[in-house]
Amino acid sequence: MLDEAILIGEEGYDTEAGCTVWWDGTGWSYTRPVQPLAAQTRPSHIPLSFAQQRLWFLSQLSSSSVEYNIPQAMRLRGPVNVTAMEMAVNAIVARHESLRTRFVDVSGTPEQIVDNSLQIAIPVEQRRGLEEHSRLQTMAEAARKEAGEPFDLSRGPLLRAKLLELDDEDHLLLITLHHIVSDGWSSSILSREFALLYEAFCEGRENPLTPLPVQYADFTLWQRNHLEGGALASGLEYWKEELAGIPARLELPSDRPRPPVQTFAAGVGVAHLSPDQLAAFQPMLQAGHATLYMALLASFAVLLERYTGQQDIVVGTPIANRLDAQLEDLIGFFVNSLVMRVRVNPDLTFRELLGQVKQTTLDAYDHQDVPFERIVGELSPERSLNASPLFQVVFALQNAPSRPQSLKGLQLEPVAVEEMHARFDLDVNAVESESGLDIYWLYNSDLFDAWRIEQMARHHRELIENVLRSPDLPLRRFAILSDTDQRRLLDDFNPAPRELRDTTVVQLFEEQVERNPAAVALVHGEERLSYRSLNARANRLANHLIAMGAGPEAFIGICLDRSIEMVVALLAVLKAGAAYVPLDPAYPEARLEYMVADAAPLLILSATAVQRRLPNAARILPLDAADTMQAVSEASEQNPLNRERTFPLLSRHPAYMMYTSGSTGKPKGVVVEHRSIVTFAAWAGSIYTPEEWSGVLASTSICFDLSVFELLLTPIHGGTVILAASALELQHLAARDQVRLVNTVPSAAQTLLELRALPSGVRTVNLCGEILRGSLVQGLYGFEHIERVYNLYGPTEDTTYSTISLCSRDSAGDPDIGTPLWNSRAYVLDSQLQLSPVGVEGDLYLAGDGIARGYWRRAQRTAERFVADPHGAPAERMYRTGDRARWRVDGKLEFLGRVDHQVKIRGFRVEPGEIEAVLQEQPGIAQQTVLAREDGPGGKYLVAYVVLEKGFDPDITALRRALVERLPDYMIPSAFEFLSALPRTPNGKLDRAALPSPHRRATLPKPEDAVSASGMEQMVASVWRQVLGMEHIGLEENFFDLGGDSLLLIKLLSQLREKVSSDIATIDLFRYPKIRLLAAFLDGLKTLKPMAAKESSGPSLESPRPEDRAQKQREAVQQLAARRTQRSNGRMEMNS
Repeated sequence: MLDEAILIGEEGYDTEAGCTVWWDGTGWSYTRPVQPLAAQTRPSHIPLSFAQQRLWFLSQLSSSSVEYNIPQAMRLRGPVNVTAMEMAVNAIVARHESLRTRFVDVSGTPEQIVDNSLQIAIPVEQRRGLEEHSRLQTMAEAARKEAGEPFDLSRGPLLRAKLLELDDEDHLLLITLHHIVSDGWSSSILSREFALLYEAFCEGRENPLTPLPVQYADFTLWQRNHLEGGALASGLEYWKEELAGIPARLELPSDRPRPPVQTFAAGVGVAHLSPDQLAAFQPMLQAGHATLYMALLASFAVLLERYTGQQDIVVGTPIANRLDAQLEDLIGFFVNSLVMRVRVNPDLTFRELLGQVKQTTLDAYDHQDVPFERIVGELSPERSLNASPLFQVVFALQNAPSRPQSLKGLQLEPVAVEEMHARFDLDVNAVESESGLDIYWLYNSDLFDAWRIEQMARHHRELIENVLRSPDLPLRRFAILSDTDQRRLLDDFNPAPRELRDTTVVQLFEEQVERNPAAVALVHGEERLSYRSLNARANRLANHLIAMGAGPEAFIGICLDRSIEMVVALLAVLKAGAAYVPLDPAYPEARLEYMVADAAPLLILSATAVQRRLPNAARILPLDAADTMQAVSEASEQNPLNRERTFPLLSRHPAYMMYTSGSTGKPKGVVVEHRSIVTFAAWAGSIYTPEEWSGVLASTSICFDLSVFELLLTPIHGGTVILAASALELQHLAARDQVRLVNTVPSAAQTLLELRALPSGVRTVNLCGEILRGSLVQGLYGFEHIERVYNLYGPTEDTTYSTISLCSRDSAGDPDIGTPLWNSRAYVLDSQLQLSPVGVEGDLYLAGDGIARGYWRRAQRTAERFVADPHGAPAERMYRTGDRARWRVDGKLEFLGRVDHQVKIRGFRVEPGEIEAVLQEQPGIAQQTVLAREDGPGGKYLVAYVVLEKGFDPDITALRRALVERLPDYMIPSAFEFLSALPRTPNGKLDRAALPSPHRRATLPKPEDAVSASGMEQMVASVWRQVLGMEHIGLEENFFDLGGDSLLLIKLLSQLREKVSSDIATIDLFRYPKIRLLAAFLDGLKTLKPMAAKESSGPSLESPRPEDRAQKQREAVQQLAARRTQRSNGRMEMNS
């Protein structure tokens, strides 16, 4: 943990400044020519040190917090002299002013109050008569309870001790301090002095310790005086330059979303490097004049790059910050944080990266005396309640041997304290000893599960082993996955290959006609067609098309309204051996003209009513024209044979070409072969039952690849296609009671759900084409007759569906996208096309039988998206989807959105889907989407588009308040637009381009604020101006963007409390950092009402605050506490 900078390293290094630094460790003994430290003249008001100042502010967020308690627990075997023990504690308190210090708030400014005298009593609690097992449980519970008791910084004392008497010669000593008066180094001082004093008092001797030359208050005053000169200015200039443009956050993949307010629940894992592995570092370190810390930090940065995809890695490391020899024996809070920035260029060798890290480290040591708090204030990073500023991950090395502790006449046994707190997302401590290197991975268990950290530690060790073997390889070539990991991702998570027939869609359909000629194949309104009749009609048209020159590798357009004729035409084109090109009559004429010109079809099957929408130059065959009908009626009803086609139809020939949206604005044709549909059909036959095939709703445009499932796979499996103009017609169909399977997009299913329009015969719902929300799944399962809801994922380029997931009835969360279909493979790859670890986000690639031939007449685009498959057979390709995903530990894929939908807002990466998920949970929200726009001043901003349920009125304030409770400030949309419906493409997908620009958005200060501001807004603005010393502030300006810091925030809180009777907490000012937001919140404490239905009070939009995690914290593993003492049992072992 960051505060445990206690040990000195064993090798020296001269820096460019002519100073000497001793390292490696979580702390450093560092000497440099600075202003000498001496006892200071005490002013009437003693300020806090910079480090104390931040800790005091954090304590104001929660007066009952225990995250910064420093507990110690020791089992004492032998006779205990309680009087001598109490005398020793009080002698230490008398010797160190810091232990007699309280911290009070004087008009929003904290001050130190040093009490002249303070007596600490050590209460003795009797717990005798217990067996050893019960004693261990009692000690653990007592240690946990003591560590979980908060301190009152304003009243003190900030040290307490307690003795648990288990027997005459068996005791547990508990000592707890608050971090604001102590640190890890101080804990060693406390232990050492306590041992000396206890022994002296037991023997009746006087206090053997000489008075200290300086006290912590002297250091505080000296630090401020020293930094008032050029030292601070030059130091800050270095850090400003070094940290310019750092990422707002290290985006470590997590198992749960980051809470809006930081939590501290902890878990820990342990990995181990052997002495031989440590020794293997030496040749590289000696050659580069580097240290073990530098090498470990470099390897850790490479690991973080692989896990985050970020090449600019920022890590914190602790430093003891005792710049003067007189501070070495002083108890107090001295530890400082250094910000280590490592730029991981995959083209560098590890040896080259180590050289960069070495220089970065030396430069940081030369400027270590600048308090971290001043760096934060100078850089003014985006403030957030849910993460620490500048860095969220810590790495440290402790390499000095621990000294055995002893007390006169007593055998000491350290007891691990279960109550651990993760003050960062991840805090990695490497501890060197004779047995090698133990690496402790303390993590926030509200963000990460244990398996993820165990995997991360294992991959770090794998990376180190590879680095030691080949330090001169480029970083991109270093593997972090073991062979076992790779087999799991490639073989276990993907289905085993299956041998399938080499055939065509035509042959499979004709075989079904032979088996069930009289069965109903197609229903449209009142009209029904048997397989025999459908086949005969398709054959007549197919044979006519063959006579017109149709055959394999030819394209034939189909531009018909939804009808039996459309289905007949589709089958006829396939039977002729050609590939169909769907052309929706509803498309704009310009789009149809482009598609026809691009595809250059042999001819287009159409009807007189719609052919006028097609280009004049196109060769059109109107199927309802008298001469066409006559010619078709005279054609043969027999299945076309290969000898009758221009050349034989094979599985490698195209079956259709569908146009999808292109990034250039021009649609591109995707050519799919018969063999891909055959594999798709074989898989579908293993999933869906004859009952489900007996009534498949076909409501999707043939221009959308969902129609392949409906119109081709259904007859291949002997089912009945029930044709409809759209899914919303379902309840009005004559054959609605026959429908067993609905195949549609989530937005259409949502409407069916709202209309209660799913007939009782429907058993299965396939959902594809859009992100599926858990609320819709649960709503569908609310129909008793719905047995299965599938979430299907896949692009047109991989033949409709690529993965499938059977949605759970019991989970309210958004469903995963499941596992790949037969003979399909899914890869999650990083930017170097290496496999991403389980749980790590990457680009989703698809491979296997479903992969399309490519883009028609787009050779360059095909080469960009259909690339060589490094994990497949020679010449096999994989498709780059442009989607982001990650494997879950259970082997299911989790969809994380489009690459081009992720945006950066104020430096933070934002996935709009996360905001959408929270929005959808709010009462009154029927549909919604969130879009990042750039059509206004000030860069990108977020807009939420909302469709309300009937009876609900728009209430932006209530919606914003609900989101603020769940999301950080940068994820709150700047504008809300309420629409009657979300715009859709002809395929039923959300049409983002058609979303309107917002009528208004949050802006920078504007003159009309003064006119439009409410009374509460004017009052808040007045306080802001006074605290910030500014004449004009806009209602939408952010307090922190204007230079507000933690101390100014406290002053603001103090003044607001004087003017508003409501109880305002510090955390509320973080949640509402803008005048308009804060004023609405203050008004809302009394007057604001949640969005409600017109005729009732309606459900509240308020979301509960994060649940109490105390129980979870108590159950956190004990191992990290043993880092200062000894290891306990319940750790995750990750040994080599």
